[in-house]
Amino acid sequence: MAIPFAEQFYVERDRNFKYLFLSVMVTVLLPVFHGLIFLWLPWALRGRRKAESLTYKPFFTFLKYYEALTRTFSISICGKLFYFQPSLLLVAIFHVGINWLFAVAETKDITYESWYYIVSKRVGRLSIAHVPIILILVAKNNLVAAASGLTLDKAVFFHKWYGRSMFITTIIHMVLSLKYWLGMDFQIMVKIPPQIFGFIAFSCLGMLNIASLKFVRNMAFEFFLAQHRIFNFIMLLLAYFHNGGNHAAVILGVHLLVLDRIVARVLGLLHKFRGPTKGLCDFEILDETTVRVSIPISVKKYSPKWYWFFVPRYKTWRAGQHVLFNCNKVQLLAYHPFTIASLPDSGKMVLVIKVQTGFTRLLHKRLCKMACEEDEEAAGSGSDSVVELSHYSSESLHSSDKLTDAKHEQDVEIFTKDVDDFQSMISGFKLPRVFNLKAGINGPFGANYQPLTRFDSVVFFSAGSGASFTLPVALDLLKTLQERDQAEDYLYRPHNAQITIVLAMKQKSNLQWYDHLWKDFVPFFNAGKAHLALHITQEVPDAVEDDGSETKEKLDDVHEVSTSVQEANSSSQSSFSNRSKGVSVTYGRPDLEAIITSSVHDLCSPTYRKAFASVSCGPGAFNHKILEACEKGRLLSKAPDVYCYEESFE
Repeated sequence: MAIPFAEQFYVERDRNFKYLFLSVMVTVLLPVFHGLIFLWLPWALRGRRKAESLTYKPFFTFLKYYEALTRTFSISICGKLFYFQPSLLLVAIFHVGINWLFAVAETKDITYESWYYIVSKRVGRLSIAHVPIILILVAKNNLVAAASGLTLDKAVFFHKWYGRSMFITTIIHMVLSLKYWLGMDFQIMVKIPPQIFGFIAFSCLGMLNIASLKFVRNMAFEFFLAQHRIFNFIMLLLAYFHNGGNHAAVILGVHLLVLDRIVARVLGLLHKFRGPTKGLCDFEILDETTVRVSIPISVKKYSPKWYWFFVPRYKTWRAGQHVLFNCNKVQLLAYHPFTIASLPDSGKMVLVIKVQTGFTRLLHKRLCKMACEEDEEAAGSGSDSVVELSHYSSESLHSSDKLTDAKHEQDVEIFTKDVDDFQSMISGFKLPRVFNLKAGINGPFGANYQPLTRFDSVVFFSAGSGASFTLPVALDLLKTLQERDQAEDYLYRPHNAQITIVLAMKQKSNLQWYDHLWKDFVPFFNAGKAHLALHITQEVPDAVEDDGSETKEKLDDVHEVSTSVQEANSSSQSSFSNRSKGVSVTYGRPDLEAIITSSVHDLCSPTYRKAFASVSCGPGAFNHKILEACEKGRLLSKAPDVYCYEESFE
């Protein structure tokens, strides 16, 4: 039935509003649906296990191939690797398809203007519909992130994807509108204030997308943050005045973001003013690249209820979560994310901060300045302080001079330490200097991994500061298993889970970053409940420091033996998880694929369905190797259920 000409404008307006809100709902529900399929469904069904094996075998046979959708694939373009995840790619394709459907739906019967101009106005509404979800995803206390179970890097993916989709739809809207008005020779239309507001808003949106490119963020992250806030404010303000149809989406998104900021600030003030020291924290300079912060917390007992994923928490946190950290003495009102490298039962929230650019560099300089001032007051001169502060740098340079090129790039196991030797090594570190500054936090956030007590074997992989995530999670798992073993509670979990920690660090001295955790790990190493595989990547064994030919010959002999051991361990007939308990030290990079393959192979069984979990935190390339190895493990004959969780600090 044809629509009367006089009513077409109003019908078109109502339809544009309808598809605007439908688009808002779709953009919100897409990440939630992704979380339902790839997090909550496996979460529920993995809980259906007996002490000896998993049940509901048809599901796990299906899951073996189903979870391949979460695998990360790599594509080489012009010599540079680009990574994508099939599940996220399917979400993006569906989003493009639904937007195209919404753009042309119910437009053919509107004839009072050109069809492409009708589509242009509809696309403009679909573009502004991205605003709420874009702002929600940068909000920390939001139901969308909680319901979807998105990790920080996945939330960033959706945020960037929606931002770029908004940019593309805005371009389509602008080009079609310009074609219509200029084609009518009605150039005054592009000169009136609302249209000028639209052009400026589009320019700001373009700047936001350009500045979000990886190379820009890496070059000047502080600039990226500043321009993001400024241009986002201008873009939203002018988009609001550009067209009355934009009001609802802009107001909804801004209100949700403001509400999040209010909740975050209130929780931050509660943390600060109700803590034992009223926000006064301990700052330690560990070396030239690392600072450690200890924040005293009046810890409330953690209650692992389902609603804790949806309700902002106060006075407690889950292992592996991160907070937004602020120190006004260094940078006013600037909050930066750092992983919590401690457990709540320690009574303090520990942050291990790598010194890079921006805030972390300013923080390190401030602490060095405080150290110099203290030394000047104590000794009456600053000369000794300069020597002391440059100690780390000179030592680092000395160690880097001892690096070898090809020989130690391989996995070369030099020795296996017993736990007593490990204790002696970590207790020999020099106590760092402590400084006191006022600081505050917002959070905690993140760490939506599945319950690790349900797995027969768990391997934790971390590179450098990535251990801030993996070590607390591993320690929490060991303590939970110990408590349940003492209570003889084996509900939904195996009797003897194998726990392995693979830690890659540049130097042995980097172990000092986590000396607040090692004392809690030692009893588990002694009891054979866990195995630490330490890999030193940029340092040679002490034997190499001796230039004697006899020492070098001995080292060569050790290298030959170790290489043969490595080859044996990488075979399918050997087991990484069955290596000696305690602590093993290896000079070289870990063979990630061999470790995962061996661990998965040990759980292959024609009778029982076992479960293997890999938890990793490190650079993107490090995590991608683990993801690819896990995918290969899923395809082994009679393979267990393989779960892979990753956190990235890129």
